Amino acid sequence: MEEAAHLEGFAVVAGMDEVGRGPLAGPISVGLVILPEGFAEPVVDSKLLSAKQRTEKATMIRAGAEYYAVEHIEPKFIDARGVTESLQTAVRKILQKIDKAPDLILLDGKHNFLQGITPARMVIKGDMVCASIAAASILAKVERDELMREYALQYPEYGFKTNMGYGTPKHIASIREYGITPIHRRSFLRKILP
Repeated sequence: MEEAAHLEGFAVVAGMDEVGRGPLAGPISVGLVILPEGFAEPVVDSKLLSAKQRTEKATMIRAGAEYYAVEHIEPKFIDARGVTESLQTAVRKILQKIDKAPDLILLDGKHNFLQGITPARMVIKGDMVCASIAAASILAKVERDELMREYALQYPEYGFKTNMGYGTPKHIASIREYGITPIHRRSFLRKILP
C-alpha cells in the first residue's frame, strides 16, 4: 500500500493506528510510523502477537523506521473532550514533532478522525494488510501496555497488568469495591457507578 501511494506521487507516506479507545482506564495511544521503501521485515497485526513478540517487533520497527512516534492522551482529557478530539490532539502533537510531515497517512478502519488535519486514506483492517499501520499499532500497543503495567504497581487492586484498563468483570468488581483512580475515565463509568 505504501508503494502504491508512492507511485501515485505521495513522497512521504505514514501508517497510523490507535490503541486504547475502549478501556475504562488509562490513555488513548496513537502511533505513527514511516517505513523506508523496500522495508522487508514482516509486520503483522499487534493483536496476533504475544506480548514478547510485540516487544521484539517494536525493537525491530524502531531500528528500521525512518520515523516513529507515539502520543498518549490521558483520561482527564478524554473525559473533558471525548475520544475523537483526543485522537486528533494526539495526531497534532505527533505532527508538530516531525521534521517532514507525511503527504499521506494510511489510517486503520472506517472513521477518518484526521479530516481537516492532514490527508488520509482509510484502510479497512489496515493493521492486517498494511505494514506501516501494523507497525504503528505495535508501537502504540507496546508503549500503552508498559504504562498500564506501571499503573498496576500504583493501583494493584485493579489488575491493570492483565486487563490493561479494559472492562473485565474483575476490573469492574474492583471499581465497585475500591472506587476509581485518577487514571479511570469517569465518562466511561456512568453505567457502572451509582
